[in-house]
Amino acid sequence: MIFTLTGPSCSGKSAVLRYLVKYYPERFRAITTATTRNPRKFEKGGRDYFFEEYPLEGFDEWRGLHVAPVMFGKNLYGIPIHQMAALLRHPEKHFIVVLEWQGALDFKQMFQNVRNVYIKVQHKKLVNRLSNRKQDGTERLVIDREAGIHTSVTIPYDFILRNKHRFRNTMKSMLDYIEQETGEIIQIDGKL
Repeated sequence: MIFTLTGPSCSGKSAVLRYLVKYYPERFRAITTATTRNPRKFEKGGRDYFFEEYPLEGFDEWRGLHVAPVMFGKNLYGIPIHQMAALLRHPEKHFIVVLEWQGALDFKQMFQNVRNVYIKVQHKKLVNRLSNRKQDGTERLVIDREAGIHTSVTIPYDFILRNKHRFRNTMKSMLDYIEQETGEIIQIDGKL
C-alpha cells in the first residue's frame, strides 16, 4: 500500500514519514521526491528531497522525467522515475511519500492501493512553526493556507490526520489508520 502525506508547510509531513521509516523499517520505505527549490538548513539531499536545478520554463520536459509532477509557487516537484523502481523491488513494504495536493491526486489516479492522508494543523500553530523555520515568510504561509483550504474541499482524502496535540498522539492516530487500512497490527510500545 502507498500512503501519500499532504499538508501545508510545517504541518509535520516529513516528521511522520521519518518516524515510520526509522521505527518500522521492515514495513515502510520512503519514496524521495525531487524539487527545484533550495534545501533548508536541516534537509539532506537524497534523504529529504533530490535537489535538482531545472528552469521553470522546462516544466513540460520535467513531466517526462518525473511521476506526479507539479509546479508549486516558483518550484517544481515530482518523483524521479528511478525512485518508482523501488515499488517493484520491495513489494512487501508499504511506501510513504510526501506530495503536494496535485501530485497526490495524480498518484491516486495512477496507482492502486493509494491512501491520501492530509495533515491538518491549526493556523496559529502553523504561524509559529513557520516563524521558527525563518526561511519561509508570510508569503509562503498565505500560499499554503490557500492550498490547504482548496485541498480540503476538492480532494477526497482518505484520512485527515489532525496534528494539534503532542507528536505521540498524532502518530498514534496515523498508526491506527494504517492498521485499519492494512489489517496489520503495529506494536507501538516504546517507539513513541
